[in-house]
Amino acid sequence: MPYTPADFRFTAKGDTLYAFAMAWPNDGRLLIRSLAKGAKDLGGSVTSVSLLGSKKAVAYRQSVDGLVVTLPADRPCEYAFVLKISGLHWPILRACQRP
Repeated sequence: MPYTPADFRFTAKGDTLYAFAMAWPNDGRLLIRSLAKGAKDLGGSVTSVSLLGSKKAVAYRQSVDGLVVTLPADRPCEYAFVLKISGLHWPILRACQRP
């Protein structure tokens, strides 16, 4: 079954969350439901979002439905697309990270 723009994979380093979008959306917008305001085990709020490999700014909005990201028209690569997200705090991730 092919990936859709609703499919994401995540990793984190320090206070930065990386969201891998597995497919480019036809309408240029991604919705990450797990990053909704007030989501369980999610602290803070999104302060910046960038698309790795692109120099263009991306618009974003965090709501109770999720994090909505409007992508630039040009894809930075052929396959997975990576969003660099700052401002969130996931206590469960911190517990897994070792100094």
